[in-house]
Amino acid sequence: MDRCTSCHTYERIAKSTYNADEFIKVLQRMATYAPGTTPLEPHKRKETRAVDGPGAVAPARGIPRQHQPERVETWDYPLKTLPRLKGRSTKVVFTEYDLPRPTAMPHDVILDGEGMAWYTDFGHQYLGKLDPKTGKVTEYTVPTLKADYPPGMLDIEIDKKGDLWIGMMLQAGIAKFDRKAETFTMYPLPQDINNPASQQAMVMPLSSDVGRQGLDEQRRHSGRASARARHHEVRDFCAVQEHAANRRAAASTGIKADSKNNLFFMDFSSEFIGRIDAKTGQTTFFKTPTPNSIRGAAASDPQDRLWFTEYRAEKIAMFDTKTDRFTEWSVPAYSWPYDVMPDKNGELWTAGMSNDRVVRLDPKSGQVTEYQFPRNTNVRRVWVDNSTTPVTFWVGGNHSASIVKVEPLD
Repeated sequence: MDRCTSCHTYERIAKSTYNADEFIKVLQRMATYAPGTTPLEPHKRKETRAVDGPGAVAPARGIPRQHQPERVETWDYPLKTLPRLKGRSTKVVFTEYDLPRPTAMPHDVILDGEGMAWYTDFGHQYLGKLDPKTGKVTEYTVPTLKADYPPGMLDIEIDKKGDLWIGMMLQAGIAKFDRKAETFTMYPLPQDINNPASQQAMVMPLSSDVGRQGLDEQRRHSGRASARARHHEVRDFCAVQEHAANRRAAASTGIKADSKNNLFFMDFSSEFIGRIDAKTGQTTFFKTPTPNSIRGAAASDPQDRLWFTEYRAEKIAMFDTKTDRFTEWSVPAYSWPYDVMPDKNGELWTAGMSNDRVVRLDPKSGQVTEYQFPRNTNVRRVWVDNSTTPVTFWVGGNHSASIVKVEPLD
């Protein structure tokens, strides 16, 4: 259930008239849809994913059974809301920039060196640019690599030249956008791993200027690609299974390269961080302190420390790549943070996928300040603009078709 509600709310479950047995069929049907699916725009996967046994029965049995047709307007449990924020949490200004398409899903938002906000659409083939000064939005249609496969993109990164790189999800490849020429260069996954289940979620172009970049195929592979030769050197991460107690296959999400071009990846299936040595190609795994924490996106800093979220554990964590040690901080309940980014002052910024609140954490004192979004957002990627004082926080409203700027007043 936690993986479903990272994208969807509990509203449909709470108002449902299905019983537990019928919900098993619902979960099985949900598994046939692509990640960027919405009720208005369903996108069917090409591969078949079996959802049966304990994986389907346990969540279905946990759904309250009192929601029968004749009782759809009544509940046997009280409605509880989160406490209203006050004090420092009210000293903030929110600005929402509505996007031109009401079905837009701005999953990832980043700012370039000129202050323009760029976003990827989770359910459509659009790369967007927002000018915060004028509110003007320009969208570019991203070419497809598999015309009959589900559309939608996830990760967006910027390289040293200022060009943008995009993970194209079930289109199975990456796209590079030249900002000056406004043209795309496409890099499909190699044929030997390009199958109906292939999913390219993340991209890491930190060292693309020297012809190498890290990729994430989101299944059991990661690789390095030459931007000139379009060649993928694929590495299989089956070894994760030997380290994971539950023997799950690795499913990496969130990749970052350090200053030496070593590639770090988050194992979405359990509690491991992997590191691929840039010189030797050796893969090493590090176990986080919290079991089965399910990590989200990651960020790195000038000290080569790796910052990431453990959304199932309601925590933010840091991995010191020099000492191989972890430090964890708890965030408020029901946050389920997807991404985290440190600011120039040493504070950490994240936001909840489930509670629509920004979390500002001082790792030295442990002080946590929350800010409430004006409406339902389903926050994924977060971005901190350190050029302002105080810093400015940016996210995409994945459910509100908007870009949101958060300006704390202190």
